[in-house]
Amino acid sequence: MVMRTRYRSLLCGAVASLGLVSCGPGVFDYIEDIGETGLQYADTSPINMVIQWHDPATGLQDVVQPSVLSYDYEDPYVFGFRQVVNWYDCDDNNGTAEVTDRYEFFVVTVRNAEERDYLTETFTSYAAFDADLRSKKIDPDDIDDFHPDEMSEYMMEPSPLTNCQNPVLM
Repeated sequence: MVMRTRYRSLLCGAVASLGLVSCGPGVFDYIEDIGETGLQYADTSPINMVIQWHDPATGLQDVVQPSVLSYDYEDPYVFGFRQVVNWYDCDDNNGTAEVTDRYEFFVVTVRNAEERDYLTETFTSYAAFDADLRSKKIDPDDIDDFHPDEMSEYMMEPSPLTNCQNPVLM
């Protein structure tokens, strides 16, 4: 299993202070290809960890929204756990994020990597996620790694929306 947590971004900031790497807006703290899927895991900040692909015409396209706390890959599936982060546009043209206490499980089916054909399913219950992956013949031990009790230590503290006049959910 590939375990990625929000602590990677915090570590990047500490290492950047030594002048060894660059971190910050527009700079990927960490990015990796996920097998031969055409997908990438990108960690750009403690609350912005996504599964994405690159479209030459339009740029990066998220397949799984922030914040992906953990994922695994077993051809042709990428599956995992994310904490729900809502992004808002505010009156002053600044965006802001609300970290919630909600989580989801996701399964991305790679139907055709070359044509960037992906199907993303989300589940709010572990039982439904577990049943779906078992029907896809995923190793039960790999599924168990995503149990909410296992993931709770990686969850971020909720942060309510503040200082945002007339927020519009993006």
